[in-house]
Amino acid sequence: MILDLHIHTSWNSADSNLSPIELIREAKRLGLDGVVVTEHDRGWDRFRARELAAEHDFLFLRGMEVSTDLGHILVCGLEEYVSGIQRAEKLRQVVDEVGGIMIAAHPFRRAFTPDFRHGKEPTPLTLAEAARRPIFALLDGVEVCNGGSVDRENKFAMQVCDYLGLTPTGGSDAHSELGIGCYATQFDDPISHGSRCHCRAETTALPGDGVAAHRDGLLLRTQHPGREISTHRGMALMSRMDAPETSATLAVPAVEAHTLQQAPYYLPLADEVEVFLAAYAARLPVLLKGPTGCGKTRFVEYMAYVLYRQPEYATDERLAVSMPLITVACREDLSASDLVGRYLLAGEETVWIDGPLTRAVCTGAICYLDEIVEARKDTTVLMHALTDHRRILPVEKRSVILNAHENFLLVLSYNPGYQSVLKDLKPSTRQRFVSLAFDYPPHDHETRIIAHESGVDPDIAADLATSVRRCGTCGTIASRRVSTRLLVYAEPTHRPWD
Repeated sequence: MILDLHIHTSWNSADSNLSPIELIREAKRLGLDGVVVTEHDRGWDRFRARELAAEHDFLFLRGMEVSTDLGHILVCGLEEYVSGIQRAEKLRQVVDEVGGIMIAAHPFRRAFTPDFRHGKEPTPLTLAEAARRPIFALLDGVEVCNGGSVDRENKFAMQVCDYLGLTPTGGSDAHSELGIGCYATQFDDPISHGSRCHCRAETTALPGDGVAAHRDGLLLRTQHPGREISTHRGMALMSRMDAPETSATLAVPAVEAHTLQQAPYYLPLADEVEVFLAAYAARLPVLLKGPTGCGKTRFVEYMAYVLYRQPEYATDERLAVSMPLITVACREDLSASDLVGRYLLAGEETVWIDGPLTRAVCTGAICYLDEIVEARKDTTVLMHALTDHRRILPVEKRSVILNAHENFLLVLSYNPGYQSVLKDLKPSTRQRFVSLAFDYPPHDHETRIIAHESGVDPDIAADLATSVRRCGTCGTIASRRVSTRLLVYAEPTHRPWD
């Protein structure tokens, strides 16, 4: 099972804007099996936590992040905050009384960062010196992968944990939806509220194993990892057993990568080809607006072929791009991580998998986001830095900023007719794009399109374009008009009209 062991919600942590409902929804979407909510110096009501778990059929466990004189400590087993536990030694005493566990949270945060406010450089710290810190004599485990820490801090925490033989854990330390699951811990044994408690003494009887007892009857068991474990920003795997691939459980976007070896059929209606070429020459992003089935996607495929495969326009560099067009069909739960990328489990390590937007940015392809307003709002915010003079893509989970390839272009499409006002693009987003408005083609063009795409006789194509269109049209884009695509699909069932 895979659990995120360090998360804060807005219900009991003032610095979080993540509601428990949003947490559960996003954690389930990412494929996590459960979470441990660790509010700052506050506990969760047992009955409310179990009510949420039952309502959403999700493992929702209670913990606490306690601020002590020796640093922040994650605790499982406490029902509520106890007076005096701001002293780490007192906290150890109280946790022992309830059979709980203590894990150091981000133990080396800012340990290697200069103090610019006071003009001080960080104090050099060796592995032996770090291991002698008083906090480590009180702990059951160490958070070696924390979503709010930089790679150097996490790597050093892993080294100290391994040096001391403590149990390593990983947690996102998320305070919003964007951080959930960037780190998590894999457990070999099933975890549930009804599991039998184990006392802390069993830890010493099983070297390399960490046994965590929870007052609700929660059993947490992990195996100590090998030295080969990945400490880059990703999931902290705590098992030597083969880790399952999680890509099958994650909700990934529907992506098509086009090699475009043959020219797609497209019949220009006005000057849209010339406008797109001018936009690409200036590397200005393009926004296509129009009703469904009017040819927006085919237009993008055609332009990608012209720019990357047609000798008149394609440079040697663009000809070498194997996938010049990457298309993403947006949906309501499409997140920024779906576009940028995420860490996935692969055997005993984690690997970073680039998302479709990142692939396009790096290879110099066209990235086409179809029906962008269906995606979550954080995806449009992600595009702002890509669609102005900066042309950069921040990848927060890897702490890097990617400069877009010279040939990269972002193209969006949406249907302004049937979308609600709440789903329309904001002016601050629209004004960054060169906009092209599409509608269904005139009769003669539509007849040629139907005849070419379906292979029917031109007279039958004209019949479809005239009769069906006359029956289905109401005269506005917002109405439920019969699309050109539907007319092409309707041809096999066509019969002469009475």
